[in-house]
Amino acid sequence: MSHFNQQGWRGFSGEGGLLLTLIKAMSFQNLGYDERTRYIEALYTLAADSRHGRPYRVADLLSNLANANQHQVAVNFDHMASRGPHVEHTSWGHSSNTSSVLDVFPGLERWMLLELLTVAGSDLLHRIATIFATNPYEYRRGWPDITMWRDGQLRFVEVKAPGDSLGKSQKVIAQMFAIPLGLDFTLLDVTTTRTLP
Repeated sequence: MSHFNQQGWRGFSGEGGLLLTLIKAMSFQNLGYDERTRYIEALYTLAADSRHGRPYRVADLLSNLANANQHQVAVNFDHMASRGPHVEHTSWGHSSNTSSVLDVFPGLERWMLLELLTVAGSDLLHRIATIFATNPYEYRRGWPDITMWRDGQLRFVEVKAPGDSLGKSQKVIAQMFAIPLGLDFTLLDVTTTRTLP
């Protein structure tokens, strides 16, 4: 990412961490205790089956996402990033934790989510989330290494070392998201140069 920063790009190098965290922050008007630490794929899976007793359905999450604003995203991200302690009071007692989204995606910052929301726009993010919701555990993997933007242009970059190739999950993401949604997916092959004696 530092290479692209020098060219005026802004963004995050952490596979789908930025995008999926933004979808989570947009999907809830207010993140509850349980939602704060669960992965977005688990939350959408639980919402899809009423037997799990969630007070929301996938349609509710997508509606929240479509209507999300910068304030909601900022508050929810701050809640996810905070190390608490966060305490939940229940009929059987209380529990607390100090986990943070930064444990999984170090370096993720609030401004990244806010800028990605602005550049991508709610409509594109809603279309991405709608596809994601059809198979959350399959579509959590395979996102490109870097999500970045410059001058209103959004780009996803997959970096491959010499001899490396696209994995199955990466091909699935390209087929299910990049092609139908017209996303700018770029494959960057890193090559080595030989120094002659």
